[in-house]
Amino acid sequence: MNEKVGDMLKMRRMFKWFICFSLVYSLNESYMTQIVSGAKPIVGGPQLAVLVNGKKVVFHGGDPISENDRVLVPLRGIGEELGAKVEFKENTILYEKEDRKIKFELGSKIASINSAMVTMESQARAIKGRIYVPLRFISEYLGENVLWDPIGNWVWVGDRVIPRLEDVVKKEPLEPYKKYFQNFDVLLKDVEGTEYSDARVITYLQLPLKINDTLTIYDIWPIKQEDVEGIQIRASFNGFTTYLLSENSQPRQRQERKGLLIKNQDGTTTSSYPIVNGNDMFNDPNYKNYKLQDVEYIYLREPVDSIVMIKCPFVYKEIIS
Repeated sequence: MNEKVGDMLKMRRMFKWFICFSLVYSLNESYMTQIVSGAKPIVGGPQLAVLVNGKKVVFHGGDPISENDRVLVPLRGIGEELGAKVEFKENTILYEKEDRKIKFELGSKIASINSAMVTMESQARAIKGRIYVPLRFISEYLGENVLWDPIGNWVWVGDRVIPRLEDVVKKEPLEPYKKYFQNFDVLLKDVEGTEYSDARVITYLQLPLKINDTLTIYDIWPIKQEDVEGIQIRASFNGFTTYLLSENSQPRQRQERKGLLIKNQDGTTTSSYPIVNGNDMFNDPNYKNYKLQDVEYIYLREPVDSIVMIKCPFVYKEIIS
């Protein structure tokens, strides 16, 4: 008799667990499905960028632009990044690097390459008060290889290399970041239970990076479908878990949305993660009000020698507005 009672109690506990799990799964699917089946398309994509030897170029005073399948960049940024001397005087632009000399006039498609006349694919011109030049033409005639990456919306100039995390991002003391892991001390330990003492915080401009021997993070960008927000991550593989971190809040675990997984032709994957997730209801009664702007860091749960986080890079929110 006691055995039957025990079995009945065990069955009840299992049934309650199943109902709870089903509820959480249903909520989770409901909030993630909104970003799939809405009436309007998903908006947002990778930002146009130029990489020289695997490092993003920061163009002060103006960003790269794309016109008629041609990428134009501010004249000094690319020249100086490639080690060239740059001069602009009386509408004449001059690049000099070792035995190479490129000279052309603003508004003209004719350039002088070591005194030989060459026609450029597009002309240098003023855009919003900045002088822009054709990226491919300048880079190739300065002796660099140029490759367009349509998946990443990138232009690779020079060697297509991706640096390792430890070669780019320095370790920091973990202590200032512990406030982002309330009641989740397990995330501050490695798989063997050893506590981390350091953190590595990645910025958007430092991507792409090899996190470890298997995972490479190429890029990250926000997406939006009507009022539903999410993020997409391009990486060397999919299926890794992320956590959204905000100060004085518990980490919010996020799994990729399987229905939105993109397997790119170059072997990389693009995974989508929701900002709002039904699982958060147990820790945050206002979980539906959580916004992209509330995310301060994105934590990558990967086997490395420290905590690895990406500082939320979405200062370019205009692409999803």
